[in-house]
Amino acid sequence: MTITDLAKEYKDFINTTAPIEWYQFSLISLNKIVGGKGIKGGRVIQLLGNKSSGKSSLALDLIANAQKNGKTCAYIDFECTYDSDYASFLGVNTDDLIVVNTDTAENGFMLCEKLVDSGVSLIVIDSIAAPVSKSELDKDLNDNEKMASTAGLITRFLKRMLPRLRNTGALLVVINQNRANISSMPNAKATKPFGASALQFAITLNIELVRIKNGEDETIVQCFTEKNKQGGKERSKCEIIMSYGEGFDVAHDVIINALELGILDKKGNTYYTTIDEVEYKAVGMKQAKEKLPIEKLREMICNQ
Repeated sequence: MTITDLAKEYKDFINTTAPIEWYQFSLISLNKIVGGKGIKGGRVIQLLGNKSSGKSSLALDLIANAQKNGKTCAYIDFECTYDSDYASFLGVNTDDLIVVNTDTAENGFMLCEKLVDSGVSLIVIDSIAAPVSKSELDKDLNDNEKMASTAGLITRFLKRMLPRLRNTGALLVVINQNRANISSMPNAKATKPFGASALQFAITLNIELVRIKNGEDETIVQCFTEKNKQGGKERSKCEIIMSYGEGFDVAHDVIINALELGILDKKGNTYYTTIDEVEYKAVGMKQAKEKLPIEKLREMICNQ
C-alpha cells in the first residue's frame, strides 16, 4: 500500500485540526511578545500572577476583542468575583457573554466540554486554583478519608479537553495564582503555579504578570512569557499600564510601539510625525495621547 492509499484510508484521522483562529489583546505590546498576531486557538494558555496583578482584566480584554470578531465566549467564575459593570467597562458585551457560577470542579469542567462542543470559541476559567471536588464538599472537615483531589480532576479534564480544542480552534484561558514553593531543591523558585503538573505541560503559552508600580492614578504591570510554543520568544517581556477609570492605556502602548518602528519621532519631550501630508506635534505624553492620531498610528503599526 502506498502512502497515498494510506492517506485516503485514514483521511478521517489525518489533519482533523481546525483552521487556525487568532485571539488578540487590545495592547500591541502584548500581541508582540506572544508571537506577533496574538494567540493561536486550539490551545490552552495560562495567565499567571499574584493577587491584583491584572490577570482577570487581561482575560476580559481577550473576550472583548473575540466578541468584536463574532466569537461566542464564556466565563467560568469559580471565584465568584465576576463584575458585569467592570467587564462592560473593559469593552465586553455582557449580554452575549456566558457567565457560569458552579459549586464543584466536576460540574465546571464538564460544562467547559459542553460549551466547546456547542460552538463556544473562547472559555476563561477564573481561577483554576479555586474549584473543589464534590467529594471535598461532601466530607466532614474532621474526616481524614482520602478524597478525590482537584489536581487529579484537572489532569483528567485536560486529557478530554485538548482534542476538543484542536478540533474546533477554540481557546481555553486558565487564570492561575502563584503559591509558595516548599521544595527543598537548591535554587528552587520561591513560588510556583497552583495545580497539577499536567496543567503546566498542557499550556502552550504562559504569561506571567508582575505588578511593579501601584500609583494613585495608574498601575504598571510587567508581563513576560515564561513558556511560549506558538512562535514568540520565551522570556519576552513588556510593560502595560492600567489607568484608574480608563482601563488599559492603549494610547500609551501605541505611542511606544510607533516610536520603536520609526513611525513616530521624538525630540526631547516633543512627539511629532507626518501622516498623509498632515503634521502632528505634541509636547509630553499626556498631550501626545490627546493630539496624535492614535487609531491611524495603530493601523500603521499593525500593517508593518
